[in-house]
Amino acid sequence: MKNFFFLFIFFYSTIYFSQNLYTKDNVNLGDKSVFLNSCMDGFDKETIDLNGINVNKYQYCSCVCDNLIPQILSTELIEAVKNDDVVSLFLKDNNFNLIYKCVEEHMNIEDDYVYSNNKLKEYSKEFGVKTCVNEVLRLPDEDYYWSKSDAEKYCSCAINSLYSKGYTFKDLQEASDESSVAFNEIVMPCVGKVFNKLESTLNQFENSYIPEDISGSVSSSEIRLIDYSNAFKIKIEIDGVVKYFLFDTGASDLVIDRNFERELLIIGAIDKNSYLGKSKYVLANNEEISADIIKVNNLKIGDFILNNVVIAVVEEGGMLCGKSLLDKFRNWEFNKLNNSLIFMAHQKS
Repeated sequence: MKNFFFLFIFFYSTIYFSQNLYTKDNVNLGDKSVFLNSCMDGFDKETIDLNGINVNKYQYCSCVCDNLIPQILSTELIEAVKNDDVVSLFLKDNNFNLIYKCVEEHMNIEDDYVYSNNKLKEYSKEFGVKTCVNEVLRLPDEDYYWSKSDAEKYCSCAINSLYSKGYTFKDLQEASDESSVAFNEIVMPCVGKVFNKLESTLNQFENSYIPEDISGSVSSSEIRLIDYSNAFKIKIEIDGVVKYFLFDTGASDLVIDRNFERELLIIGAIDKNSYLGKSKYVLANNEEISADIIKVNNLKIGDFILNNVVIAVVEEGGMLCGKSLLDKFRNWEFNKLNNSLIFMAHQKS
């Protein structure tokens, strides 16, 4: 059976004559064994072939019967059947998570399985994107803080690339290896489209730890990051102007946009002497852009005031706090327990 959503067809034939299977609102759909048999009768082999991904039909049907049906309202099910749109019902987030768990636990994929465009039906793409989003949000990432919308954008890009370039399941398994083809041709370009990650091609402009550039009455300071849809923002003040930057240690520099640049010019925080030159940046999609590099004083973060801070000014995609600003301190660390940054400026006396 080649169509994944044939897995759901059994609902059409079992709603009316099973005996003691109940929906979420306690509506009796009938006998569980009849429902289970009806599900399995829809497949002519012991394993369900989803374009090369094999799922044990008995285990799958049992899992769906035990976990999914009790979570669906009878009104939802009747309306879906009436509108011939069971697919949308099963792709709802909570339902999908249960379906995916049933497939994941009982499937087998060969290493040489090839993802190709002729297998990428619209529902297959949606299934793949949702699966990818679940994994991105489930697994911790030291370099990025993912919101659900970030994950959806990344996963849509990754699934399209996966199928359009004919990668194998083995390639996909190696995607975490920075030397692999999948990492360099799928992961990084798609991450770049989400975070607009900038990598400088020049090194003459950078921040570094200079004790004289740091003022403050304490040796260390802890600043709580602001929760922002599964990501974090950090409060930074420059010459009295407060802004909230997306915090991303996977980015290289402290970046602002043209609007904030104009604010700093208006209040006199920067002038023509603040401009150090230009630097080229390469986006993750290999697009090259140019940024103005400026140096600012009186930048407040936590309990410290920093001077001689190098900042990149770009047309779009600014307001990003990358690792460069953190390099102004002697040391720093991320406290995962309370989502905060701890800056160490000087040795304790």
